[in-house]
Amino acid sequence: MIGRWAILVMSFAAPALAQTATEPDKALVEACAHELAERQSGGGQSHAYTVSATEMERPNDTTVRVRLSLTSGEGRLIQGTCVFRNGKLFDVRQ
Repeated sequence: MIGRWAILVMSFAAPALAQTATEPDKALVEACAHELAERQSGGGQSHAYTVSATEMERPNDTTVRVRLSLTSGEGRLIQGTCVFRNGKLFDVRQ
């Protein structure tokens, strides 16, 4: 079963996800966005990013793939996929 949902909007400074997202899904999106921003900044000070697009896939009962596009106010774009297994971050691909 593949679950997909459309564009969400959130800011790192003040997370605000779409009302239709479930709490576990929100947590996965926030964790993935945080990890992608951390990797972009090299562990230093990260800029405020906004999630501009989100896609979630559930290939099986224990795995969730979260694909994100993040943008900064300065026009930087970060795209990546986070793989969660049993609710924990397993892999990040940029």
